[in-house]
Amino acid sequence: MSIANGICDQSGFKVKLKRLKGQWDSAKVLPDWRDPRPKQLQVPSVRENMFVANMRPEQQSVFTSTTQADILQQIQNNGL
Repeated sequence: MSIANGICDQSGFKVKLKRLKGQWDSAKVLPDWRDPRPKQLQVPSVRENMFVANMRPEQQSVFTSTTQADILQQIQNNGL
């Protein structure tokens, strides 16, 4: 049974494929040649507040009277 060979993406050495490890940028490298992930590429864990206070404020009523009796009185006064 033959074992496959691979080339380290960092050093360029020809080594057995099972010795190569994956790196954060999906490169296959020897364990001694691995680079840590840069801090600039790490996503910060900040939660955003998606709540918007008072998105639709209450509007003033378009009706001048609030009781049913007042509405009926206005209808009669206007001749409807």
